[in-house]
Amino acid sequence: MAGPRILVVSDIEERGHWLRHRLEAAHAAARITMLDTIELQRQIPHPRHEDWDLLFAVLDCGGAEDPTSSEGLQWLARLAVRTDTTPIIVVAESGNELAAVMALRLGATDYLPSEFVTMHRLAALIESAQLGGTGRPVTAQHPAAAHEHAAPLRDPLPAAPRRLLDGRRDLVPGYRLLQKLGESQRATVYLAASETLGRNIALKVSRGDAEASGFAHEYTTLRALRSPAVIDIHEYGMHEGREYLAMEYFPCGDLRARLLNPISENEAVEYVRRIASALATVHRCGMLHGDLKPGNLMLRVTGQVVLIDFGLTAPFSDPAQSVVTSMLRGSPYYMSPEHAQGAPLDERSDLYSLGVIYHELLTGLKPYSGSHAMDVLRCHVEDPPPVLPLPLAAHQPVLDRLMAKSIDGRFRTADEVLRALSLPEAA
Repeated sequence: MAGPRILVVSDIEERGHWLRHRLEAAHAAARITMLDTIELQRQIPHPRHEDWDLLFAVLDCGGAEDPTSSEGLQWLARLAVRTDTTPIIVVAESGNELAAVMALRLGATDYLPSEFVTMHRLAALIESAQLGGTGRPVTAQHPAAAHEHAAPLRDPLPAAPRRLLDGRRDLVPGYRLLQKLGESQRATVYLAASETLGRNIALKVSRGDAEASGFAHEYTTLRALRSPAVIDIHEYGMHEGREYLAMEYFPCGDLRARLLNPISENEAVEYVRRIASALATVHRCGMLHGDLKPGNLMLRVTGQVVLIDFGLTAPFSDPAQSVVTSMLRGSPYYMSPEHAQGAPLDERSDLYSLGVIYHELLTGLKPYSGSHAMDVLRCHVEDPPPVLPLPLAAHQPVLDRLMAKSIDGRFRTADEVLRALSLPEAA
């Protein structure tokens, strides 16, 4: 069966590409066309059109109390009579509940605020269109109610679109740059099209001294691990003095973005289980991650949690190297007490970081904060493990062991954590 024919209409190119990437992740076989509103009007001059199975229109639906004057809704009224055989999904850049009702009255099949676009919803809409259904309005009710029924672990908040690039190919031969995804002191990460693989990948390019980037170490580590629990690595190389890594791209984003949306108690525990399982895989290979935090935990469309950024990874057999490397960088919010003090690290240091993430998933808050990094590090060393609110008290025993100040007071392995999380009171 051929993939669904999907048209994405947007006058803001970067928003169109943002939506296209998520549609590709939701349905790999989808055949997607992108047009702006002017080009669309040229292509469908007649009242009926059957070239597409589903049309996604990225529209500004106005933020005022009366959205009738918004250009987006006025354009929708003109579009609906031209495409009356094609379901229209409005992806609203702005708007309110009245705008949602008006969009549905004007002929839209569904109305989604852009911040509530998720892999699960896109896949469901595509499936409905393929079956000949009309879908079900998701946000004629309040958007928060729509999120309540989302599939667990498959609805990370979409990352805000970054500035699109011009498709330049000179930075690294064989890769066409599409979009900047992020940057740090040592690297810039791009969304790029691989000419060899024929698909989009994440291309990490060093920004400075190749010796300081750690790319060769990261590549060697990832090649040795080779597990579904860690990011898939495609290529390592150097071009014009800059190292680069071509790696798996994650349209669903990371756990840091997912934390911007509400997470249920059961979802929080399931995330911790999946992170612990990934850590178990890495630890069995004798490796320490050393920089575990939500931004280094990516989400596949299947809901699987994947570890990335292995620049700090070191073998347990070389604790001195582990300490030297780990003290160079890492987030103070997730550092173990021994990490903060420059003491030797082992797998239990990663488990402490997992405990910090566990607390954040349950409560939405980091356990320790301060006016600067040293304040936060002091809290990790001196303050007792945080006390959870009474409704979450069943998780306290596991959290206390994960975040014990003494490394000997913690779970010994990630497998022990998994067994503890299987207890009824932690489910």
